[in-house]
Amino acid sequence: MNEEKFREIMKEDPVDLNLEGDENLMGFNLLAKYFPKGQVIEGAGHDVIYSKEVDKIVKAGITEEDAIMLRNLGFILSEDGDYLETYA
Repeated sequence: MNEEKFREIMKEDPVDLNLEGDENLMGFNLLAKYFPKGQVIEGAGHDVIYSKEVDKIVKAGITEEDAIMLRNLGFILSEDGDYLETYA
């Protein structure tokens, strides 16, 4: 998948999965499988947590299915579009 396709997926409306548990943790665990030797959290603010950069996520080989899952877990593109973010 290329970066353009990833961004398109992330801009679509999420589907409520009615999951039990911490959706932020589920999303970061999903990202961790693409970065087994590195961190997946790049920073945090008052109520937001930022992931690795979008281009690095795509270069790591994220699948379309996993991108859709991240979107449905509440991950969105940051305001500048460089990172994914989720709210704590």
